[in-house]
Amino acid sequence: MRRILIGILALLFLAAAGTIFMRGDYDESQFLMSVCMRVGLVLAAMWLAYEQVLKLGKRWPPWVWGVIGLSMLVIVVRPNAILFVAPLIAGIAVLQFFGWLFKPLPNPRKSTRITPRRKDGSA
Repeated sequence: MRRILIGILALLFLAAAGTIFMRGDYDESQFLMSVCMRVGLVLAAMWLAYEQVLKLGKRWPPWVWGVIGLSMLVIVVRPNAILFVAPLIAGIAVLQFFGWLFKPLPNPRKSTRITPRRKDGSA
């Protein structure tokens, strides 16, 4: 359902950008047209990669997504901050990779199988 909603929103934003473009009133509405086009294209890309985004979202903890979102917001507000934010994000990604790499392996001796109980009550 969410993927369908993302696709519909992408089509609506792209249709709004096309409508504004076809009107030919470039001076007053050029900003609105560019915003609708960019949002529509990003939503269309999200619609195409929806399954991969869900898999990636389950792999990383929520605080990493919060840091990435806050970093993107800082970059949007202050584009020159990318010189400081990009190494921070790269460092977090490297630390997450090493955390995944050195995670202990599951114990193969430990059985998760449930053993049936005997009629006399013993295990």
